[in-house]
Amino acid sequence: MRKEGAAGSTAARGITVARSGAKLTVDRGLQLRIAPDGTRTLLVRYTIKGTTGERQHRLSQDYGGSAGQIRLAAACAEAAGIHALARDGVDCGQLKKRPACMPKL
Repeated sequence: MRKEGAAGSTAARGITVARSGAKLTVDRGLQLRIAPDGTRTLLVRYTIKGTTGERQHRLSQDYGGSAGQIRLAAACAEAAGIHALARDGVDCGQLKKRPACMPKL
């Protein structure tokens, strides 16, 4: 295991990242994945109504506070939209167009 040393990094928050990376639950059905190179992506885990298998959707932007990255509040809102669709029996992975119930990023 290694710790990253830059200010504001995972080490500053007390998170140790293994060589294979780490997954942390940040909200119900929302996970933060930290790759060995430090890239932080968000994964939404959901089950579609009427099915038993759990699915996973990677949010299109990496997590962070810089330009082009998604913040936690926006990620939680997008995850809530995906969960709402799943409760209605819709798989967000099969949609070609962003539904109106999901927030614009």
